[in-house]
Parts: sequence; C-alpha cells; structure tokens
Amino acid sequence: MRGRKGGPPTGPNPVDRGKTGSKLYVLSDAQGIPLSVGVSGANVHDSYALRPLVTGIKAVP
Repeated sequence: MRGRKGGPPTGPNPVDRGKTGSKLYVLSDAQGIPLSVGVSGANVHDSYALRPLVTGIKAVP
C-alpha cells in the first residue's frame, strides 16, 4: 500500500548546514597548553579554520 500524499512536513534538514551559532577551535601542544584559538560561524567548514590556527602560532626562539 502506498503512503498518503501531502502528509505533514518532515522537519528541518538533518544535516543542519544552515545552523546558526559559532564554533570554537583550539590548537594545543602535547601537554594540552593552548597555542592558538579561533572562532568561526557554525556553517563554515572546519578545514577553513586550520590555516589561521597554524599561522597564529608564535615562533619559539
């Protein structure tokens, strides 16, 4: 038997690509000490945050 047409809406997309909010990124060393911190929008892919985090690390003399 086929389902009824015109049923209730299914709700928001489960992928949540358009969600609002922000993401916090922290790059730390092996001992857990933060080296660089960044914030982006929740709908930005994580790969875009990597370069600014790495370039934000201060050089060790």
